[in-house]
Amino acid sequence: MRILLRLLLLAITALLIVIISAACRILGYQIAPSIYPPPPDAVPSGLAESVTTRIATQSDVDREDLAVGLAPSTTASGSNVS
Repeated sequence: MRILLRLLLLAITALLIVIISAACRILGYQIAPSIYPPPPDAVPSGLAESVTTRIATQSDVDREDLAVGLAPSTTASGSNVS
């Protein structure tokens, strides 16, 4: 009985280690810093709408068209877009 209890305790400990390490990996991905500085061809916020319109109106859109690097926003407060 004592061996069975130790095995159960060992299994629970191993399971907790697996769960905690998985949680740390998941949280690590969620709080990972963004890529900075932005690439030299990053689209500033003032041009984002025109780039989006250009891509949306293309007849053929591929993966490279959708991989648009965006420069950091310099907005200090919410947008007043109507």
